[in-house]
Amino acid sequence: MSTSSTSAEPVARSVEPASGSTSGALSTECVGSACHVLATVLSHYPDRNEALVNAGGTALHKDSGGVEHWGELRGFGGRLIVLRLSQEHGVVGTLDGSPMPWTELPLGGVVRIVPNHSCMAACQHQTHHVVGEGGVVEDVWRPAAGW
Repeated sequence: MSTSSTSAEPVARSVEPASGSTSGALSTECVGSACHVLATVLSHYPDRNEALVNAGGTALHKDSGGVEHWGELRGFGGRLIVLRLSQEHGVVGTLDGSPMPWTELPLGGVVRIVPNHSCMAACQHQTHHVVGEGGVVEDVWRPAAGW
């Protein structure tokens, strides 16, 4: 784990959990027609050129949609991807092996991950925040669940 104590602004703004949802729970955010999963940067591993986020297989789903990685971080021009998943965590790295932009991934910062298989990722969450122009939450959807 990194002992860095950077206080830079998060990459993406955090969305407060909707009333009735679990505090601190991950949520999906739909911008236009794209679905994003918001995740928090938990740790830096400069020696491996990787970062750890709190979005794993239960948030992004382990169906890669036929792509060799599990999702792309929005705002980095396709350069940052989710390399590996465990149940609760994702490991982020660069697609081309270039150095990680550490100042843009502060510990505690929130990132937007575009999952490769958005349908499978979206069904993992209890709330969906619909975000309009200017990043304003316009609606909160609670999808039907169960069989």
